[in-house]
Amino acid sequence: MKQIITTFLMVSCSFVGFAQETFQFKLKYHPESSYQMDMDMQMNMQMQMAGDEKLSNELSQVETKMDMSFQTLTVTKEMDKEGDLPFEIFYKKLDSKMNVNGQEIPMDQDAITKELLKIKINGIENEKGRQYSSDEMTGDLSNMKDLYDNMMNSMSMFMIFPKETFKIGDMHEVIIPFKMPLQQGVDIEMNIKGVYKLLKIADGKAYFDVEMTSVGNIKMPSQLNINFDEYKLNGSLTMNVFDQNINESTFSGPMSMTMDVNNMKIKMISQNNYRTKTSKL
Repeated sequence: MKQIITTFLMVSCSFVGFAQETFQFKLKYHPESSYQMDMDMQMNMQMQMAGDEKLSNELSQVETKMDMSFQTLTVTKEMDKEGDLPFEIFYKKLDSKMNVNGQEIPMDQDAITKELLKIKINGIENEKGRQYSSDEMTGDLSNMKDLYDNMMNSMSMFMIFPKETFKIGDMHEVIIPFKMPLQQGVDIEMNIKGVYKLLKIADGKAYFDVEMTSVGNIKMPSQLNINFDEYKLNGSLTMNVFDQNINESTFSGPMSMTMDVNNMKIKMISQNNYRTKTSKL
């Protein structure tokens, strides 16, 4: 009997040790719970123009700065008999500012926020994952669909993870389809390669270094003559091992592209910064 108990304890300790030294991304909502996500985005972009001498002298270098922050609340319901967990997403806050060469660009912030707060996104989570789209939203979408889609596109690269199980020091990668909106109805489509390295597991959290880079062919709009030079982000991610919806990340990195318009060559170089934090209420 003593030998059986000893063997059982050794096996149990082995499983506990393995669980503490390994991690696998499995984001699942808890029923009847509320999660608040805060996201901040900053972009500093310089546009260098050459070609048309008169216009180049007037606009030889344009510097644009944009700050955006928004907050969402996700509320889950009771899981049904089929194993579907319904949830709703509400937008609670939106703040954005933009200035060009030091001059702030006026924005009707109150009107945008008022419309945004009317929107509710309905979805379900099951063994197939989370299913929702802008077509399932309720509220006045006439002026808000593009804004919603832009936000979701910006968030998407931070919501797709490698499927492999990590041990401390392991690196795994995932390919993420990504759209970058330029203007109404015009997007750049690309693949982002995310490389995740598990640094440590401590205090109920998993700590990762992350690098994201554009890879493969980049699909450009036919009406624009653009050469995409670089898109890269480096950052960190911290995940709660007991509820992975509780997490925090920071990313920063450059993007550069060259566009030919009306005999002018425009070089756009930007520095992008993202911060996300999700907590359970």
